[in-house]
Amino acid sequence: MKLIVDVGNTRITFALFDEGKLIRQNSVEEKEKYSTSYFHNFIKEFVASDSFDALYLSSVVPNITYFLNYVLKIYYPKVKIITITSDSKSNMEYHTDNPSEIGADIIADLAIGKEKYGYPLLVCDLGTASKVLLIDKEGNFDSCVIIPGMTLSMRSLVGNTALLPDIDIDECKTILAKNTIDAMNAGIVYSHLYGIEGICQQFEKEVGYKCKRIITGGCASAVHTMIPGHYIYDEDFILYGIDYLGRKNEVE
Repeated sequence: MKLIVDVGNTRITFALFDEGKLIRQNSVEEKEKYSTSYFHNFIKEFVASDSFDALYLSSVVPNITYFLNYVLKIYYPKVKIITITSDSKSNMEYHTDNPSEIGADIIADLAIGKEKYGYPLLVCDLGTASKVLLIDKEGNFDSCVIIPGMTLSMRSLVGNTALLPDIDIDECKTILAKNTIDAMNAGIVYSHLYGIEGICQQFEKEVGYKCKRIITGGCASAVHTMIPGHYIYDEDFILYGIDYLGRKNEVE
């Protein structure tokens, strides 16, 4: 068994994989106040009677990376830790100005995208920040666009207005909103939906060829049923990416 940990800016997801197959997963919100004892207890309860011989870690939050490494060294000293970085052995080249600045989440998305779907490919990962990643027709990471995610957009809207309420983002059945909450939700969802579609169209225009499109990430659940059919919704995309890279680097 392999323990997969995806540390994002909004939530931390733990998953157990067995020979490349997802067994189970659970998430905690980033609002929690973490400690080594918290992570130790969470991992112990999550893993339960199963055992794991390696932890594959993708993290964009350095202090959480520190806590997890410390917990593993103290309570699971025999477990191998594989941390995903731009130096990790992968299946592609990075044709960007500064490959060392590419986040672990992007690296995992790119690796599983190429492995599972081929190329050229546009990966639309909708999280705290939404990212559109281009794997070009040669199979290399060529470019990336990053925009504020739906949750950040909603927080900005609520935080900078006096009368608008804080709401949960949900998928929309119509743009014809009849009340404040529906109007806010529709505004955030539809602007993001067509923003992503427009970005993908611009990518294809500038590179001069069509790309297969993947939509994933924590906020994708609010839009994947609304987006055109030429997008493939892959809910556990990044977890499989972390597992793929972890196994690839563990054999070295």
